[in-house]
Amino acid sequence: MSAASSSETPKIELLSAWFCPYAQRAWIALEEKCTTGTFTVTESMKRQPPKSFEKTPFLLEKNPKAMVPVIIDRRGDAEVVVCESLICVEYVDEAMDILSGLMLLPGPPSQRAN
Repeated sequence: MSAASSSETPKIELLSAWFCPYAQRAWIALEEKCTTGTFTVTESMKRQPPKSFEKTPFLLEKNPKAMVPVIIDRRGDAEVVVCESLICVEYVDEAMDILSGLMLLPGPPSQRAN
């Protein structure tokens, strides 16, 4: 996990929850495609005793369904918000060309469907 200074907004941010395997999938994709220091992970749920979790207002703002993972990409002119685990992995694979040549998924969609 990378950390940005408190005064700077990270260019790529993953809204996650430590217990969610779907969020872990998006995190692994970011780890594989991005170099160290290019993204941050933000915990989006706070534990409420005894057994519940409170979703942060920031998560609710970015994804009204209040589900993780959410990737926020601020590298371009407009902020891109990507939700849902597999869609996040596809986005990372196609949009994050930081490590050239590394593809996480097969090229054509027809190969992905098989």
